[in-house]
Amino acid sequence: MKTHLANTYDLIVASESEDKGRSAVETMIYALFIVSAIVSIFSAAAQPVVVPSRVVVKGCNVEYCA
Repeated sequence: MKTHLANTYDLIVASESEDKGRSAVETMIYALFIVSAIVSIFSAAAQPVVVPSRVVVKGCNVEYCA
């Protein structure tokens, strides 16, 4: 029985052909990650921040009550 032993060149050529198909998918995934990060940053920046202008403590209605 004869077994086929792949030489280094055959392994490199086989891995390069696999990398071409995989690189397109990886590029799409990385692009989706970047777009989702940008969208989340803009959605967080667009939310209004409500800051109370007065502090009311035990009926004291001034800027600061000690």
